Amino acid sequence: MWLPLRVVHESSCPEIGPACALSPIDPLLHDLELNAVEVRASAQVGVVEHLALELRVPLRITATEITYRHLDGSVFPDAPDGDLHHRDETIAGLGDPWLLARTEWPLGPVRLGGHLGFTVPLGRTEHNPFTAGTAGEQHQHIQHGTGTVDPLLGLDAAVTLSPTFDLRLSLQARLTLYANDHGYQAGHTVEASVGAGATVEGFRGGLSLDLLHQAPERWDGVIQEDGNLGTTTLLLGLEGSVAAGPMSVGLSVKVPVYQHLVAGPEHGELSYPLILGLHVDGLIGGPAP
Repeated sequence: MWLPLRVVHESSCPEIGPACALSPIDPLLHDLELNAVEVRASAQVGVVEHLALELRVPLRITATEITYRHLDGSVFPDAPDGDLHHRDETIAGLGDPWLLARTEWPLGPVRLGGHLGFTVPLGRTEHNPFTAGTAGEQHQHIQHGTGTVDPLLGLDAAVTLSPTFDLRLSLQARLTLYANDHGYQAGHTVEASVGAGATVEGFRGGLSLDLLHQAPERWDGVIQEDGNLGTTTLLLGLEGSVAAGPMSVGLSVKVPVYQHLVAGPEHGELSYPLILGLHVDGLIGGPAP
């Protein structure tokens, strides 16, 4: 997955940086260009009929570039060094792997499925950036994991309309039920999707419409004035995949057509033109579910 993201938010002293101690600085806009790349490998192992175990392991690379602007949008000519919030940097590491038990049941032209599982907290996490910012200390907002074991559940259905054409529906959720050791609790994530596709000689192409909702994050039980305060996004997607034996490789492009952001008291923006996805899947031994 590749997500080119732009985040703009207002900042004032002492959060701007050490330059605040030298002379007064008016509030600034932090204009952050963020490129997030995730490569996720997944594999299924058939256990018995209608049941398989699935492992998904994500590798995440996040590159950021910061520009400081006046509130009117013009570039701040002498950007303060040693910014506390953001830096030009690249962070790489594992995200939280998913371990799932998946079942699938054919009922004539309808195929019903579902999964239950949990995340393994291996992704990088950070200390409370808001507490550090208030203390005038350098901190990090980017996290590659939640630091918690999060339940996963999902339902899906496919309806075969012809030998090559089908409709698909899915609903899945990742629930965060408690805070990690740093006091961070990510918001619940719920995604619903409807799609149509055609499969011809190992190649599948399709269209989808996805509704994604992310609940607000909390630090020490408190929803902060910025960060993830809650989002709801509608995405239009185009996807294609090629199967070769037990393996398949696919590419997807999703474009936001509607987005609602819960805004805090400070000026802020969040936008991205698309989400580009790449997946590699495999079934190793045993019967398929």
